[in-house]
Amino acid sequence: MNGTLKLALVLSAYTCAACLGLAFVQNLTAPAIARVAEEEAFAAFRGFFPQADSFTDVAAEVPAPGGSVTFDRVFRAERNGETEGLLIQATGPTYKTSTLLSAFSPDGRMIRFQLSATTDTAGLGTKIGEPPFAGQFAGKTAADAFLVGEDIQAISGATISSRGAAEILRVSAEAAASYFDGGSR
Repeated sequence: MNGTLKLALVLSAYTCAACLGLAFVQNLTAPAIARVAEEEAFAAFRGFFPQADSFTDVAAEVPAPGGSVTFDRVFRAERNGETEGLLIQATGPTYKTSTLLSAFSPDGRMIRFQLSATTDTAGLGTKIGEPPFAGQFAGKTAADAFLVGEDIQAISGATISSRGAAEILRVSAEAAASYFDGGSR
């Protein structure tokens, strides 16, 4: 019995030491990890607005969409203090779930979007980020329908992913139009 108690105490001490060590390392590395993640995001943003000299978080100025689409990030791209456009990273249901980063010009027109992440079927649902499908959205505004079968042609075999992506982008276009029409430039 005495040996069992001693073993339990030794294992508890090792467990506590390991937890403290992990907490110390996490606290030490968290700021660096966050900084690298932010730099990677801004590098992606520059792919949309290469002339921009800053990106300002304006998520508080853009109303959260209702329903199943959520906005993860919203940034205004600026160049010399002037608005270049708006970037919206939104997540919503496709066949499973996808995250799209879309860019809008100050007149509310979609410049383009890129697929940031998806849990859809590889080779089918992942095609929403490829040119034949993705190219259909350039120039669209909140006034467009964003409906598969009307102004959007679905990906063969991935109609559900196509509809989901169109809905995410429609909600993003409406938010961009509201942002620009609201004078938040």
